[in-house]
Amino acid sequence: MNNSKTLYTDSGRSVLETLVTGKPHYTWYQSTDGLNWTDMKVDDINLTVTPSSEGTVYYQQKTKWPNLISPLIGGTTVYSKVAFVTTFPKAIDAKTLTVSAASDYLYSNQSTVNTTFVKGIPDPVNATGNIIWKSSDTSLATVNSHTGVVSANNSGKAGKVIITGTMVNSNGTAISGDVRIKIGGGLDDVKVDSGKTAEFKIQGHFDQKPTSVVWYKVSTDGGEKVIDNSGSNMSYTISQAAYVDNGSKYYAVMTIDNGNGTTSEIKTNQATLTVIRNTTPDVKITNMVFNHSHDDHNETNTVLNGVSKDNKLTYQLNISDENADSAVVSGVVGLKIPKTVEITANDVQLDGQSTVNVSEISDPDNDQGAILIINKLDFSKVKSHLLMINGTVGTSDNVLSHTSTVEFLGLDSKNNYILQMNGQTTMTLNFANKLLTLKAHDWQYPTINTNGRGQLLSRIKMTDNALDVSDNRVEKKAAKLYIIQKEPLKSSSTTLNSEIRYYQTDGNYMILDDKGTLVEETNNGESLKSISWIPKEGPLLHIDEGPIVPGNYSTKLEWSVVQSV
Repeated sequence: MNNSKTLYTDSGRSVLETLVTGKPHYTWYQSTDGLNWTDMKVDDINLTVTPSSEGTVYYQQKTKWPNLISPLIGGTTVYSKVAFVTTFPKAIDAKTLTVSAASDYLYSNQSTVNTTFVKGIPDPVNATGNIIWKSSDTSLATVNSHTGVVSANNSGKAGKVIITGTMVNSNGTAISGDVRIKIGGGLDDVKVDSGKTAEFKIQGHFDQKPTSVVWYKVSTDGGEKVIDNSGSNMSYTISQAAYVDNGSKYYAVMTIDNGNGTTSEIKTNQATLTVIRNTTPDVKITNMVFNHSHDDHNETNTVLNGVSKDNKLTYQLNISDENADSAVVSGVVGLKIPKTVEITANDVQLDGQSTVNVSEISDPDNDQGAILIINKLDFSKVKSHLLMINGTVGTSDNVLSHTSTVEFLGLDSKNNYILQMNGQTTMTLNFANKLLTLKAHDWQYPTINTNGRGQLLSRIKMTDNALDVSDNRVEKKAAKLYIIQKEPLKSSSTTLNSEIRYYQTDGNYMILDDKGTLVEETNNGESLKSISWIPKEGPLLHIDEGPIVPGNYSTKLEWSVVQSV
């Protein structure tokens, strides 16, 4: 009691309001019950009261701004929140202070000062101390030490300011809280890798959404153009930023309806787009093969069936680098083909034109295959190329089928190889007079313990054949089927002391190795059959002497068919 308390007021207004209103006028009202109000005949912005008795009195301020654009309309009138002063017999100290801001962004590039206000809520809320406000950087924004009204600079300076509120208790202790407010022109600079998404977002508080927003781009050469005038988009997105746009600037002009038949414009700052050049290649290869003489293929045109002599084939390769800033400037393509497919230099077209940069070498991995090499694909300007390779099937007596793969080598501006990759899918030719297909199935052996040395383990019962054979050869020449083991059973890097023995019906066996073990043999005119075994025949696992380390052991077995010439 008998201590003065000042009620400080001010109004934080949006960017638009500061542009269209004049100097404010104030009126104070008071009430003892919160229902019945009397005019205090005080027209100051602040109000000082000195309570002489315990109790609560309510206060409210009316603020009226005249309209500068159309004074006859009457301007804008607002009422403050109701404040109350409760008088206690003695002071109440605060333990903490929580600070918040009505808007966390203020514009600094407008003709009039943009403002907001901060408030502090002590704990307990009925603490009797006064809050004093302070700005961490007055060149960015100032704050009224009593009212908490924050005013941004209007010289275009941008940054973040910390507004701190401090309450001093009756015992001399002080508690503080703070809030961060961003100061700027509405847009932030954006920095992205080339090919990534860049987004400019308009920041700040608006009482109503702009009726229109027009986005502009200013190129590095100074040229300016509208890039979006489709509506009231508060952001602009570049889906794939290109290095060519590095250093360009973007800004927006917002139109806002004042509500009285007039409009106002707010122009943001020019934000800079920085594009970091990403030179990592993003090469995609799609490939297909077509038989113009016999229509029997899968849905993706990667498998041809019934291929025979004199058929006309076309290999189609699409190679594109989807990164416009890629370091790849040229490329070499290698296509594996069967030797029986005859291709000449005139049969190879690059982007619709014949190319002489073609050569052919033997396939080191297949004595029935060759590799067609196409050099000097230029990616320095054109980032996508189409290769059409035409060929004619010759005699294919010793070829059952052939799988073609595509390999691409990318070179940089110094002719260094910087990329090697394969096509997404293989291409298979199944020849009509020798259509023999194999499908292998996995099998397992039972668990062994550490005392299992010397054991001979049969396979766990299989529900399928070990090998499904489909022999549709028209001319069934004598053939031999082999099973090959190139690697021992391993669990990670640990090798199991063991050997896989292939047992015959008479009890004799051969140890599987990388040279192959004969499983089945047919004569001329006989079909090759699917393979399955009774438990005591076929591949059985023998555990040799030596330590047994726990683990999950596995190996890969290969099936091979050799046909007589």
